[in-house]
Amino acid sequence: MVQIVTMHTPDEVGFPNRKNWYVDIIRQWVQQNFEMQYIYTGILDLLYRSNLSYTQSTYILTKANPQKQEEF
Repeated sequence: MVQIVTMHTPDEVGFPNRKNWYVDIIRQWVQQNFEMQYIYTGILDLLYRSNLSYTQSTYILTKANPQKQEEF
């Protein structure tokens, strides 16, 4: 799992139109490949035990003015 999550994007392993790993996508991947079911917190614990950290992604304002953002 560590190698897949760190070396590939979700769309490369069968999740079309997904570029970032989310807990639910990891959970689905583990279930499909290892036939093991985890709950959300179980995957977080698995990531922790595998020395991987998890942060929630944030969005980027594509129409934002970079100069005003820098001033802010």
